Amino acid sequence: MPRLFAGLEIPDPISDQLSELRSGLRRARWIEPGDYHVTLRFFGDIDNELAGEIADQLASIRHTPLTLKIDGLDVFGGNKPRALFARLVPNTELNALQYTIEQKSRKAGCDPEARQFRPHITIARIKSIRKETIAAWLQNFGDFSSSPFTVDRFALFSAKPSRGGGPYLTEQTFPFE
Repeated sequence: MPRLFAGLEIPDPISDQLSELRSGLRRARWIEPGDYHVTLRFFGDIDNELAGEIADQLASIRHTPLTLKIDGLDVFGGNKPRALFARLVPNTELNALQYTIEQKSRKAGCDPEARQFRPHITIARIKSIRKETIAAWLQNFGDFSSSPFTVDRFALFSAKPSRGGGPYLTEQTFPFE
């Protein structure tokens, strides 16, 4: 039973810049740079038939390349931080792509996604690190930003059941026009 999600691959120059942040937080579980991505839709553990339906629906999506930009670092989890991420500048074209993927997912037979879309790139899992320690790290690195970068496809990824963070395998890509 595959564990699938749709997402955007991050270009190597941006991954390289993000990977330079991988220090200063003992016990952080840093994501490997090759596994950086923007999740567009998480499908979870699904059967092969539904996986095929999803892939067929995703293949019908037509979209133009996207220009994205990172505008800072933040955490998910509030008082119990669990993930450190790079925040993307709001982008209406990215939101439109995510909405289309959500609609195609439902057409394939998936339940609606319960979580609101917050475009980001997870760079570390940070359970059991004090929020004061994370706040100090963010004080030093939180204003990280990237140059604009272009993505010209999205992908269907698989992951082994785990605690999150990869490794991920690109199952299929869907080029933009």
